[in-house]
Amino acid sequence: MKRLLLMSGFVLAASFSAPEKAQAESYYLTAQELLQMCGSSFNTDYGYCAGYVTGVADELLGSAASCHKVSVKSQQLRDITVRYMEKHPESLNRPARSVTAEALAAAFPCR
Repeated sequence: MKRLLLMSGFVLAASFSAPEKAQAESYYLTAQELLQMCGSSFNTDYGYCAGYVTGVADELLGSAASCHKVSVKSQQLRDITVRYMEKHPESLNRPARSVTAEALAAAFPCR
């Protein structure tokens, strides 16, 4: 049973490691949709927004793209991303992940 679960986990992990080009062409969420969730009065939408932004921030940790520290709170990351999207409405039809990464890179540039 353990072996079956372990193998299932490997198969699942492999399915998420698609080439970068494929990831760039398909996405689940636009920046506009993320911005709407971030401004929502519904706790589930707001929580999704905070979790999404924090997930992108986690992905960027240790990269040259953004030099934020782990001590930055998810609320701060969310606020930075929302302000960036509001200042760059031309980016709202792009993937939320890309725009979030740009927002964090702009706020926490690596020197």
